[in-house]
Formats: sequence, structure tokens, C-alpha cells
Amino acid sequence: MHGHNKDVRPDCKQLVFGLNITSDGHVPLSYKLFDGNINDDVTHIPNWNGLRTLLEKEDFIYVADCKLCSHKNLTHIAQNGGFFITIVPKDRKEVKQFLKQLKNNDLEFKDAYNQW
Repeated sequence: MHGHNKDVRPDCKQLVFGLNITSDGHVPLSYKLFDGNINDDVTHIPNWNGLRTLLEKEDFIYVADCKLCSHKNLTHIAQNGGFFITIVPKDRKEVKQFLKQLKNNDLEFKDAYNQW
């Protein structure tokens, strides 16, 4: 199906390719092809659920682009014992609050993970 291409090429067929890999990036775990017109943000919950089934656990870290950053997606993963890393779109109020605190030096940074 013809999707909306960022390169403005309506003559080319589009697809959305979902690929799950190991943390080192060397081993593909699973993949799925979607119609080129699908919105990426609706693919994350089924994908995360599929990974949870495949891995038989939910405490892995799910890393995805900003399309993961929706209340529905993040709540689903968190309420089911999962962890995630994503990019927060810059137009979100949380980003504006963070930048204001950063400018005023009102931040205290803490390690999220320390392997030592």
C-alpha cells in the first residue's frame, strides 16, 4: 500500500518494519511487517506483548523511538512489570518543565543504573 513517505515519493510503496534485536544489536529476535499506512504508535503494545511471550519474562528494557511515548503505551508496559527507554517529544510539557529547571539549576541527578 502507498504510505506517506518522508522523501515525498508517492510513487513508492511503503511499509513499516518492526525488528526486535538483542541488546548488542547482533541477534534478531523477531520481526513483523506492517502496512505502510499504519501509525507506528499502535504497534508497540502488541510488539511488547509478543516479546514478553517470546522471552517468558517482562523485566527486559524495551527501547524505542518517540512513537512509544504515549500514555497508553508507557502505562501498559509499566503496569505489566516492564521497563522502557524512549525519546520524549520536545513539545511535551515535561520537557518544558525540565528545561526550565535546568536553566534555574534546580536539578539533582541520580544514577538510574549502576553496574558497579
